[in-house]
Amino acid sequence: MPNSTRLSLSLTPVSLTASAALLLTLLVAPSAGAQTPSDNAKADAAGPSPVEAAFAKGDYERAEELSLRHDDTASLLVRARLAEYDDNLDLAARFAKSAFERGVELEDKARAKAAVGRLLKASGEWDKAETELRTYLKEHPKAHPVRLELGRLLLDRGKKAEGKAVLDQFSRFFNNGLLDTPFELRLLGEAMWELDSFDDAHYAFEKMYEKDAKYVDGLVAWSELLLSKYNMADAHRTLKEALEVNDKHPGALVAMARLEMQSKNYFDDARAYLDRAEEVAPGDPRMLTTRAELSIFDSDCPEATQIADGILQKRPKYLDAYVIKAACRYLDDDEEGFEKVKKQALAIKPDFAELYTSTADYAKLVHRYVEVVELNRQALSLETGYAPALLGLGIGLTRIGEENEGARYLQRAFNADPYNYRAYNMVELYEKTMPKYDFTAYGKFKLRTHRKQTDPLNVMVPPLVEEAMATFEKKYDFKAKEGLAVEIYPNPATFGIRSVGLPHISPHGICFGRVVIMRSPSDGNFNWRQVMWHEMAHVYHIQKAQYRVPRWFTEGLAEYETNIKDPSWIRHHDREIVLMMDEKDLPSVVELDKRFTQARSYKGILRAYHLSSLVIHFVVEEYGFEAINKMLDEFPQKRDTGKVIKAALGVDVATFDKNLEAWLRKRYSNFKNQFVVSIEAIPAVRKLEKKLSAEPKNAALRAKLAVALMREGKMDDAKSSIDHALRLDKDDATVRYLAAVLALNEGKARDAYKHGEAILDSFKDGYELRVALGHTAMMLEKPEDARVHLEAATQLYEDGTEAWMNLLKLAESQSDAKLAEKAERRLFELDQNNPLVARQRMKRMSDQEKYVAAMEAAERWVAIQPLEARAQRAVAELSLELDNPARAVEAYEVLVRALPEEKKAVLLEAAEALEAAGFADQAKKFSERAAQDGVDKAAVDDTLAN
Repeated sequence: MPNSTRLSLSLTPVSLTASAALLLTLLVAPSAGAQTPSDNAKADAAGPSPVEAAFAKGDYERAEELSLRHDDTASLLVRARLAEYDDNLDLAARFAKSAFERGVELEDKARAKAAVGRLLKASGEWDKAETELRTYLKEHPKAHPVRLELGRLLLDRGKKAEGKAVLDQFSRFFNNGLLDTPFELRLLGEAMWELDSFDDAHYAFEKMYEKDAKYVDGLVAWSELLLSKYNMADAHRTLKEALEVNDKHPGALVAMARLEMQSKNYFDDARAYLDRAEEVAPGDPRMLTTRAELSIFDSDCPEATQIADGILQKRPKYLDAYVIKAACRYLDDDEEGFEKVKKQALAIKPDFAELYTSTADYAKLVHRYVEVVELNRQALSLETGYAPALLGLGIGLTRIGEENEGARYLQRAFNADPYNYRAYNMVELYEKTMPKYDFTAYGKFKLRTHRKQTDPLNVMVPPLVEEAMATFEKKYDFKAKEGLAVEIYPNPATFGIRSVGLPHISPHGICFGRVVIMRSPSDGNFNWRQVMWHEMAHVYHIQKAQYRVPRWFTEGLAEYETNIKDPSWIRHHDREIVLMMDEKDLPSVVELDKRFTQARSYKGILRAYHLSSLVIHFVVEEYGFEAINKMLDEFPQKRDTGKVIKAALGVDVATFDKNLEAWLRKRYSNFKNQFVVSIEAIPAVRKLEKKLSAEPKNAALRAKLAVALMREGKMDDAKSSIDHALRLDKDDATVRYLAAVLALNEGKARDAYKHGEAILDSFKDGYELRVALGHTAMMLEKPEDARVHLEAATQLYEDGTEAWMNLLKLAESQSDAKLAEKAERRLFELDQNNPLVARQRMKRMSDQEKYVAAMEAAERWVAIQPLEARAQRAVAELSLELDNPARAVEAYEVLVRALPEEKKAVLLEAAEALEAAGFADQAKKFSERAAQDGVDKAAVDDTLAN
């Protein structure tokens, strides 16, 4: 296993002591994975028995078959695990008890007794479990599995001192050379983790790995340790190795799902892992609570609560289920219900601080940033020094503008858990990075910038923020809370850490209600004005709705605001919206949040943004903008989207959904009867195979399976599947289209073109089909055919960037200036984030002396690359052509500040350009500044004279 980023401790094999050097090496990670009961597969010098080997590899049918042949301890324990996978705890307990009774060796009996205790605990019989485990351990102090289970049980009961004393004995056994097998070393690692001795835990797992690199239970436990420290990279590698040995291991699959949830902002892959885990262990509480978490992410607390209640029916003291219930009561503002669940949970574990910290995590998802702070304070009142609460409180305070206090708690969090990557990152941020930044105070806000960018950003940003605040104050009849902070970060990693404590996140901007955080325009790859306007809109939506606004509404409303501010900022996902309607997949307004969390990709999330904005456009057109303000006022009172719609708009959800769809169909009438296939909507292989088992002769399903297999790199299987689909129905347009997709993927352009023509011959037509045919015709060097297809595509969907992009390439290859200009203009209108298109259009329009159009393009260029000197010079020069000296002066001011090493030259350049354009007064100001900056007066005069 690669060890490049793993910890390498300087500990000797007989000493479990912390290494100071470890501190900087382990800092590689986030998120708390729940610790799991481990599969008791024996791995001693003799090796596992056949039944244990089959179970460890995930051949559960074979393991069951072998386990029924004998009644030895190993076979009975495998039966117990299989019964537990089936959620039959009573049967599992009986098998475990029989395994203990039939055991001969201490190790066998200890494993069986540990299973007995763990299953009693799972069933809620904690007193009985404690008695069983305590009695046996007293008689057999070297019963290591029993010691681990007893220690965990005592900790869960709030008996912290005794639990730690029990687990601490593992260190003594190791130091005396009594823990040596992979199984024992895994127990050691888990015990050290329970004791918060993460360096020792990691060392134990490393030693375990050295002895058996394919010990799946150990790999899963290790991955969960790494995951709890936000070390996603190593956790992923470890889980991948585990799944290579046993791709059905429920613990590994659930851990992989949790990793997906922590590392992405869409969770389709996480759900796929949970589906696989459920096939093996439908009652696994870790799998079920993870599903419940996803339900909360989907704003579906009824479903989450139902899952939690189902767990508690069989596992009445399963604490993670109480977390789900408490969080849902809290999110529903059911104070009485929250207190009731809290009381039940604390009766089980009096110091259960996680109840508050996890609830805070869920509250954060729905913008309740102020409440997050209070929840973490309550967690600390239960357990002083609880590291997750210290970290949550520290980050939470920084998000509401209380950075000094937040930094103090972050330092305490790092001291309590120096291996937590988020804590480390945040402390480093405030100790080493923030001193390089400055705040500049303005009337209603303050702007934080990196010192190297302070001068130009303080020219560019404040006017837009002030305009946004004035616009939204009037529009929403609401004044934002004083002390708004707008922070801009040129380093993407710094932006990520300031936002969530981790360096790699995808957004360009985030709003926490009182704090707006944004990537710097110096990135040069996004329209910073659009992002700022969007995030400033959030300030008013979140605060006016008292932090009770659902994601679909605030994102849709912010998108709406950018749409009406500048039409070029509109997203173009209309075809996908039409496809949703055609496939009867248009969600109800009350299900819109799920389109963010259940997206299959980042593009899917962008579609959710667009659909949400369309809902807002519909509300404004049908009910007026005052309806939006009324909804913002109602969300704090009614909270539920359906109730808010009824109160603010006077219609029920069913009527709203019906009217919305009718509005959308009218809006997109030009798409009616178009042939559309969404490649991205094709589900995963496993889902398609399941559908095909019920419909084996469904040609379209089999063609979709071919594409899904292609995505997984299984080209032989993909070709076999598409051939099968064509044999089933070669006239099916979907089959033909997907066959063309596969052919293009293999470079078989002629085959792809034939498939496309066959679809046209069947009297079906559509935008994607025409784009594909146009692109393929270009590959086949058929420019006339390519133009026919691509221009047809633009008739079918005039906002399709793919068609216009291909037309531009075609025009350039054919030296067709007229077509190139037409395509370039449409791309400029459609793509707000492409500096190359903006620059090319500016040059073309300037060459034609169409200065108004050129200026429009130049403004787009500086909206994407404002610190690009050529862009600012272009704005200045075109402004002078249009007799707009004020805009030219502004552009030169940015240049002066963005190029401090060229300041004198830029001042002279500005003075000369303004003088030549006839704006002597403005020129004089720049020339005087040049002189003040040390430029010889004669040189200034000479420049102006020339």
